[in-house]
Amino acid sequence: MDSFLPPRIPELSHQEPKEPSPFRFGLLLLVALPILAGTIFENGSSVMVDLLLVIIGCLILYWSIEYPW
Repeated sequence: MDSFLPPRIPELSHQEPKEPSPFRFGLLLLVALPILAGTIFENGSSVMVDLLLVIIGCLILYWSIEYPW
């Protein structure tokens, strides 16, 4: 989870590339969750979109506090 929260910092070219994060399919999940919630629940897609926007807003707020300009 630590590799997911901070913004990505470019790696130096002489270092070996790290293994990909298990959260690399996160964007696909962000797209698929509202669709799945909309098919299962009535008005589920709008609720899921609101929930995902709150989560993204919390991540941006965390990054702006943890890594000051």
